[in-house]
Amino acid sequence: MQSIVDQNEAVERPRGVVWLAGLFVALAALMLVYGGLLASSHISFTQASWLIGIEAAQRGPLVFVVGAVVYVACAWSLLRMSRWGRWLAILLIAAGLAQQVPAVSAAVTEFHWVPLMREGIAFIARMVCLYYLFREDVREAFEPR
Repeated sequence: MQSIVDQNEAVERPRGVVWLAGLFVALAALMLVYGGLLASSHISFTQASWLIGIEAAQRGPLVFVVGAVVYVACAWSLLRMSRWGRWLAILLIAAGLAQQVPAVSAAVTEFHWVPLMREGIAFIARMVCLYYLFREDVREAFEPR
């Protein structure tokens, strides 16, 4: 016979949340690599801009470090199932969508297939992530107990 305490089931983290946290950690690592390459003058601002935006990339390598810290904080908070982490993830993904508009517009105007496909896939991936974070079961998993 089990006690009442044993019957309390631990809330499990949705698998998609773990995947998103891993994606944010991978992007943070990529930001650090690009920031280091930018600091050592191995790449130009335009080569690093796809990750953080051209305006931010022009501010220098420190922006990449700050961005990496924000992404790691987002991943950590997602794994801890913090509500603010979910909203930070939503904000970061939405900001990525806004940053993508000029690249998509240029690819459509000049009709370049490779950038258009790359940006289209990234756009769809971001929309899928947003959809996932707004799903009712995921939203409820982040609610305080």
